Amino acid sequence: MIHYIITGHANYATAMRSAIEAICGEQECLSYIDYDTTKPLEELKRQYLQTVKQGEQYIFVCDLAGATPFTVSSMLFQDHQNVRIVAGINLAAILEAIYIREDSLSEICKTMINATKTTALCFKMNAERKKKKEGGI
Repeated sequence: MIHYIITGHANYATAMRSAIEAICGEQECLSYIDYDTTKPLEELKRQYLQTVKQGEQYIFVCDLAGATPFTVSSMLFQDHQNVRIVAGINLAAILEAIYIREDSLSEICKTMINATKTTALCFKMNAERKKKKEGGI
């Protein structure tokens, strides 16, 4: 089974955990690691290394590409065939990935990226509709 490590700045991981559990309950094989910028970087490295177990498969889901959680996980696990790192993934994509743990690491990462692309949108209210709403019945 594939394990997911949700990680990011401040309380990103904790907030994602709260949202995931509110929607689909507690999930096994999910770890949440917040990056506390007031603590030494070695603490984040230690947490990552303690979480990843030899022989298991992992996907790090980082808040931002190129930022510290992404960079540290990339440096620590660049030579590990059983670890993938994605960034900028939204909640909808994580929820989708939770239910496809039997796919390959690469396929799950592709699915998460595509899901993020298809679930992100910009809503603009039609001006005529807005006018009707403001004017009443």
